[in-house]
Order: sequence, then structure tokens, then C-alpha cells
Amino acid sequence: MTKKLTYSFDVGTNSLGSAVIDLSNNKILHTGVTIFPMGVNLVKGSNEEPKNLTRRLKRQGRRQNFRSRMRKELLAKELMKHKMFPDVEELLQKYLMMEPKVLGKNGKK
Repeated sequence: MTKKLTYSFDVGTNSLGSAVIDLSNNKILHTGVTIFPMGVNLVKGSNEEPKNLTRRLKRQGRRQNFRSRMRKELLAKELMKHKMFPDVEELLQKYLMMEPKVLGKNGKK
């Protein structure tokens, strides 16, 4: 005789429940619940805040900075191609070749 088993799972926001039932004998073979901590920080006097909020915001900021820098570089290259933007390499070479007296006491203008 083969057993007819039913597996049941109850997935909640902070818990996971499970059960195994033998339908041929009408018996419960296993039940279990796993409760895990909430994924939010509860700050008194304010709303719930996800635990990874600061991490996500920092990563988002890094991505935005990177994308902004890439857009600026692409725009500069395109403008240089059409002679509408000064060549940065030339300006840097001119700056490095200047006399220290011209640059000032600390090497700055």
C-alpha cells in the first residue's frame, strides 16, 4: 500500500509554516513553524524603515554619480569632435608647463 502524502506550506511576511499529512491514515506526520525577524527597523515616533534602506540609498547615489559622469564624458567627447569644447589634454599640458611664479605661492591661481 502506498501512502498518499500532502505537503502544505504557509508563507507569511515573517514566518513559514509547514505540515505533512498522511491521507491514507488521516494522520498528521509533521508540523512546523519558523519565525524570523522582521526586515524593518522600528524607530520610535516614526514609520517603519527597511533595514537595507541606507545601503540601497548609498548604492543608488553611486549609480547616479557614475551615470552622470558618463553622460558628461560622452557629451564632452562629442563636443570635442565638433570643436565646440576645449581639448582638456591641451589645457592640462599648458597648465603643467606654466611657470610656478604665474601659478602663485601654493601652485594655484
